Amino acid sequence: MKNYTFLESVEENFYRRIIFCLQKVFDQDLLRYLDEFRMRKTSAVPNFIWDAFWDNLESHMEMKNVRVEEFTRNGWSGDMIIDDDHKFVITVMRENRLAQLKKSKRRTLHYLETFVGVLNREFEAPEHQITLGDLGLYSEEDLIEDFDKLCKGRINVGEGYHHCLLVFQTVKNQLLDARLCILDKHLELCKEVPLNKYIKPDYASILFKEQIEPNKAIGENDPSIPVPYKEESSASLVKLKNI
Repeated sequence: MKNYTFLESVEENFYRRIIFCLQKVFDQDLLRYLDEFRMRKTSAVPNFIWDAFWDNLESHMEMKNVRVEEFTRNGWSGDMIIDDDHKFVITVMRENRLAQLKKSKRRTLHYLETFVGVLNREFEAPEHQITLGDLGLYSEEDLIEDFDKLCKGRINVGEGYHHCLLVFQTVKNQLLDARLCILDKHLELCKEVPLNKYIKPDYASILFKEQIEPNKAIGENDPSIPVPYKEESSASLVKLKNI
């Protein structure tokens, strides 16, 4: 079954808001964070990037029947965007992290494998070739049990929800590429929606980066995004209709 129609009626404003929240992290939030603290070590930056992103979503994704929820595993927490109208769930990952995950040989479930294994189980990538690795170590019951532990009732599988992965790439802390992907249970691509047209050049942030002169691009190779930074300048509180 190849039914991806749940994405066809999604309003552009939905995608525009998500990309605004993500781009704001790099064009505004991270720059202020680096400028304010001027730390010699930047190991906390990757976590700040994710936390700032989800904080932005909670502030700017105020849309009817759209919610930002947390999922947890063994003390670790992540976040997801749930569209109850169109019945799909979005989690977010860097491009290089997805590539690493597809190549890795794991003996424990990654949360992405659980999401696609449960919500996208009827999808199959058009060019996928079955291998011995596709037989898997986990049964459908294992996947559903793990899904229930992750989401704790926030998503009703019986209502027909699907999963999408927002994949993004940055270069020197500039958002370069973003796309929404539907993956099958083998993490192979079934369909994607390019979102680059919603990314806007921010020349002011480029000049600002030259002023603070960071030693290196922060978090480019870190697989994670996610202490919120809630103080807003007047410039950042732009009405979304003006984005």
